[in-house]
Amino acid sequence: MRQEGGWIERETTVALPWLWHALRVQWRWIAGGLLLGILLGLAIVVFAPRRYDASAQVLIDAPATMPSLGGLTMILGGGNPDVETQRQVLESRSVLERVQKRIGYTEPYRDFSRRFHTQAIRNSTVIELTASDETATKAARLTNTWVEEYLRFVRELYDQNPSSLMAKLSREIDAQEKRLAEIDQRLVRFLQQKQLVAPDQELAKGMEKYADLVAQMREQRGKELALTRQIAELRAQLRQQPAFADLSRTIAIPPEVQELNKKIAELQIERSEYQPDSPEARALDIQIAQAQRERARFLEQAVAGEFRLLSRQEAINPIYQQLMQALLMAEAEREATRATVRYLEGQQAQLEAQFRKVPALMAEYGALRREQEVAQTLWAEKIKAYEQARAQQLIGRVSPVLLSPAFPPDFPAFPRPVLTTALATMLGLMMGVLLAFVRAWGDRRLRTRWDVERLLGVPVLTETEPQELDGQRLQLLLWSLRAAGGGEQWHTVLALRLAATPATEQVVRALSALTSATAAVNSTEPALPTTGGNGLMQVREASASPRDLCEAQRLLLIAPQNIELDDQMIQMLRNLQPQIVGMILVQEGQA
Repeated sequence: MRQEGGWIERETTVALPWLWHALRVQWRWIAGGLLLGILLGLAIVVFAPRRYDASAQVLIDAPATMPSLGGLTMILGGGNPDVETQRQVLESRSVLERVQKRIGYTEPYRDFSRRFHTQAIRNSTVIELTASDETATKAARLTNTWVEEYLRFVRELYDQNPSSLMAKLSREIDAQEKRLAEIDQRLVRFLQQKQLVAPDQELAKGMEKYADLVAQMREQRGKELALTRQIAELRAQLRQQPAFADLSRTIAIPPEVQELNKKIAELQIERSEYQPDSPEARALDIQIAQAQRERARFLEQAVAGEFRLLSRQEAINPIYQQLMQALLMAEAEREATRATVRYLEGQQAQLEAQFRKVPALMAEYGALRREQEVAQTLWAEKIKAYEQARAQQLIGRVSPVLLSPAFPPDFPAFPRPVLTTALATMLGLMMGVLLAFVRAWGDRRLRTRWDVERLLGVPVLTETEPQELDGQRLQLLLWSLRAAGGGEQWHTVLALRLAATPATEQVVRALSALTSATAAVNSTEPALPTTGGNGLMQVREASASPRDLCEAQRLLLIAPQNIELDDQMIQMLRNLQPQIVGMILVQEGQA
């Protein structure tokens, strides 16, 4: 409770004794709820439609030669796979529609399927089937029909399904092979169009070839640079030798030598694509050596013919002849090197152009390869399923056996008289208790101290009858007022009657007379020391006197028992709660 702006915000609290008091006062609601629950239970037992459950048991006999993990899965709590499979078959729509058609039920399939229930018996391969109907005979007949249709369905399934399954798998395998062949043709067309065999390997090989080309170009350029320097040195040496008539004549390289240089360069490039000790490399080495010999022969013939012409004019200088021969050989070698470099540059440009097309090419090739792998995986799975179907046809199959047929039950599954009545009674009792609490909470009568504390939040000093207010009880009542601060914190309390009855008037007069007499005695003893008037307390009867209203410091409520307060009075008293020291409940029944 707290005070804000002159108004009191009060949190309602309920004492535990008030709960018992509320149940005791509102016993009629509890009795009514209990009676209503009993009547409801009896009505359900008498008028509710009966539902009978009939059960049968089926043994799932799996061949001993078939591998099964049933024992391990049952230990792990997962159930037997064979049993769980047969449970799914039992509850399948194919079986239940056969039962519905055979018996002739016209209700919707969704409602009809709720009549059936299966349960696997723990640590066994037995399934318990339960079907419900309005009579015991119909329930037993429905269960037995269910078992018969299930056994017939399984028999047809295992008699016809292996061949049909194998035929279906064979058709699917053929279709998958056609699809795989189509994908292979697309892949072949793609490779033919792109002039590829194995793009992954060719890409790696192309990278190696590109690296070899770069290394060869670097080597050939270095060789060309060395030959250029050698030719410059030879020309410088030739200029130092004695001059001849045609010394300034430019020596032309024969066209046969140029063709041989180009051929040698191509053979060397082709040889770099093979391993050094491979048969192809050895064959290319032989061709290169033969071409080099032919080139040397053509150069010798050219040099011999040149110097034979010179020898007819004047004497030949041997040093000049050697230098000229070396110069001719160097220039021929340089031309061959330049041809090799040009060929390598062309090869490098082709590889670079191919490398620029690699991302799109590999993406398209990867998509085709993935599609081919998926098709191959599906084809392999279908082949595996086909082999398993053949093995199942050869090895054996699961055979369900009727272990116990269904018999008409002796008692209905619903309603059960004792259980249904007990549950309905408990429901009615709970509803009665709830209504009793609701009714007691809305009651505004002051019957006991717990009602006063719940409604007003003030303590009850005493519950008494007017004739029981003797001197001893009045003294105890005054001491209760002193315990609430009388004589210390306040000195005058106004006795406010909530209802003007003879009993409440008698109590007010008794309290007023007792406190007036005590105050008169204290006033006749002036020798007794007092400190600030402590200890003086007076109960005044509420009247229209302004003096009484002004001098009163606290309120003492006096109300007859079973008085009913309206909401306005309760709100006013709650607002005055800090000024109220308590309440006296006056019992008038025996006054």
